[in-house]
Amino acid sequence: RYEGRTSENRRRLAVAHGGSIETEAAVESALAWLARAQNPRDGRWDNRAWEGGRETRDLGGTTQGVRADTAVTGLALLAYLGAGHTHQEGLYQENVRRGLEFLMSRQSDQTGSLSADASHYVAMYCHGIATLAMSEAMIRPS
Repeated sequence: RYEGRTSENRRRLAVAHGGSIETEAAVESALAWLARAQNPRDGRWDNRAWEGGRETRDLGGTTQGVRADTAVTGLALLAYLGAGHTHQEGLYQENVRRGLEFLMSRQSDQTGSLSADASHYVAMYCHGIATLAMSEAMIRPS
């Protein structure tokens, strides 16, 4: 199932399943942008640095903005992992490793939650996306 991610014939497989040289180039361009956007200090993709999570209305008394760095980091990692880059191999190995380390550093010792300091409306979303990224990182192609 995951063989196409790491196959030397990845581009050919993508084209055979509906992709194109252009779509693969777009993916590569997006991954390069994500690498530049990663926080060099702690390995996360910072929601606020890119003006994400700005609430424009009062959602039950919380207007401080959505703190969703574990979800945003998880989504970036899923893009890398889906393209065959892992913490063990690939052009973006270091980016993936640092992103995974950020997620692990934000995991609660008490509950195991990966939501970190997410505002209460997005805590489960953050935990879920971060968990998917951590799980995907553990998959080994057969």
